[in-house]
Amino acid sequence: MAIPSSEEGSIPIANSGNKLKYPKRPAMDILATVLGQYAAFANVKSKPMIKIAIIGGDSTIHNIVCSYACLKTSAPKSLEGLDLQFYIIPVEPSYFGGFLSKYDGWYARHVVTISRCVLKSFPCIALPQQGPGDKGAIDKSKNASWNTVEAVDQISKMQITRVPSGTVASKEVPNTNTPKSLRMKPASGESNSSIFSDLKKLYDDDERPPTPGLVLRSELQNYFRDARWRLDVNIYQCECWGPEGTYITAIPFNQRAEIGFRAYAKFIQKTNDIPETSTLAFISQHKAFKFNPPALSIKYTQMNVAGIPKQGVPVEVKPYSSIVIANIPYQGDKGVPPNPSKPWLEMYAADLDPKKRKAKITDKDLETVPNSSYHVSMVDIEYDYVDKKKDKEKSFHILLDNVVYGPFSRIKISSAQVNEEILVMPVMTFFPLDLPS
Repeated sequence: MAIPSSEEGSIPIANSGNKLKYPKRPAMDILATVLGQYAAFANVKSKPMIKIAIIGGDSTIHNIVCSYACLKTSAPKSLEGLDLQFYIIPVEPSYFGGFLSKYDGWYARHVVTISRCVLKSFPCIALPQQGPGDKGAIDKSKNASWNTVEAVDQISKMQITRVPSGTVASKEVPNTNTPKSLRMKPASGESNSSIFSDLKKLYDDDERPPTPGLVLRSELQNYFRDARWRLDVNIYQCECWGPEGTYITAIPFNQRAEIGFRAYAKFIQKTNDIPETSTLAFISQHKAFKFNPPALSIKYTQMNVAGIPKQGVPVEVKPYSSIVIANIPYQGDKGVPPNPSKPWLEMYAADLDPKKRKAKITDKDLETVPNSSYHVSMVDIEYDYVDKKKDKEKSFHILLDNVVYGPFSRIKISSAQVNEEILVMPVMTFFPLDLPS
């Protein structure tokens, strides 16, 4: 089962007027409908196994995590007796997919590499349509249809059109709606499909090379069949208060939360329609980019090496350029890498040199900044008001699983729980991951 993603707004919807602990997402209804079909089998001795594929990037994974947590907390009985297994297929840039690739080489080679490369190599053939009011014109708008061709015999079933120079392209493209005057005429006694008969004869059925679609389908089937190791990724919640100090909502996440430069850059990128592939250095040069590190007070519950919580040492109230609370490791992280199957997080707090705050900032600058590392189970971060009347508009944005939210004046991060048990998302891998204990 594959679930589509939906783009979430910068400001989450408040939960006022309903009994849901977390904001409801469109994917929640899809999950509830599909899982409801297996409710009749939930009481049998062997649990029904339901495999769910998440196809997309980090925002897609975040959307499913939020929907799953909302369903789990609002209707826990609907999931009892079901063996859910999540399969991550990162066809878009994904830190979560990179984390799995780092510790599972087979997953990196046969899922991440194949899904990204093969999808880009699918042969696509344009089917340009006639423009309105002109029988001989070719529609060059975005409404022109496209077909994906996976085998030679598919091409033989299409009409072949030679597009005049200056329209779309001086190439042969199949088109069933092109005027007869533009269509290629087969030689005398030759049918349209016979044009490709020689190509088809080059390969016997057993010798024909696999198409990109067949390769991708085969590898994904192997993933669903052979990935038998389960990694229980803990789910956390971020409780949010608005600039006026009013509680807004709680947002689930399972990768990391980040406050500071990157979160503000993501906000500027989204509100100013800056391309997704833009670098931090490019975004920081935008005229709307005016980042001032917020002065924050940090309270946290520290975990010792035995996993016993205790009150953390007070942290200095000062402007922070970056605060990261991580559940999975990213490249460039300093300190102890987090383990998503353990009930604690790693927090990194850093501040750039004041001379660099207004200069062009790159990813390398943030990676080389000295930071403090903390082993935590709960974090409470609040904007430190000097004068509440003058500073009431002061706030900050936050990245949750690389999705921006805000502005907020306070956030509190802790584990998401149902009946005093931490929510987990079972993710399947080919091999057991050798994670830090």
